Amino acid sequence: MLPLPERIKLRKLVELALEEDVGKGDITSELLIDDDAMAELHFRNREPIVLAGLFLVPMVFSCINTEFQAETECKDGDYLAHPSSLIVVRGHA
Repeated sequence: MLPLPERIKLRKLVELALEEDVGKGDITSELLIDDDAMAELHFRNREPIVLAGLFLVPMVFSCINTEFQAETECKDGDYLAHPSSLIVVRGHA
């Protein structure tokens, strides 16, 4: 895990990237997705990998919505030779 000053800088970078990407929102999503809709996102690898940066997933999602759950059985440094579930994120769509 990164030291606190680096995590603060990285979070600010994530917030700036999301602000640039999302801006004021997505009008299509706002019109088509109910406010109480739930979503589940599965991150998976297709090729063999050495996992790194897994801590970024909860950081990114917490910038969007603090009410989410992230579950994983993996950790940074794990070698995954076969397709695997890296992390599952659940929360409001």
